[in-house]
Amino acid sequence: MPKPEDFDLAESEAVAPKVLSDLVNPGTASRIGVPLAVITGVGALVQLIVETDTIGKGLAFGLPLGFVAYLIFGFVFPVLFAFGVNMISAVQRLALSGLDSRVRRAFEYKAALDAWNRHDRI
Repeated sequence: MPKPEDFDLAESEAVAPKVLSDLVNPGTASRIGVPLAVITGVGALVQLIVETDTIGKGLAFGLPLGFVAYLIFGFVFPVLFAFGVNMISAVQRLALSGLDSRVRRAFEYKAALDAWNRHDRI
């Protein structure tokens, strides 16, 4: 198990500053993405009903396309949201590490501790 002393840190200095990915719950993207996916799917359905000559054709083509739009948007938005949060967090880590060597060592200690915890679970 890594110790703070291995990284020239005191026990009180071993806490890394919180970045955006530490503050955002992974389920947040899904909770935000579902309403947007529903709106996109219903919008595709309504648009096809409006653009076709009959309601039957609009429903026949709109329901599958609206469902596909819902599925695509429901999957893509959470992935892009998580990607954006992780990229902002990486920039925050780089900026904070560049300003203070103690913070850099605290991030290294946290990464080593997380790697040790992952290895310990296996």
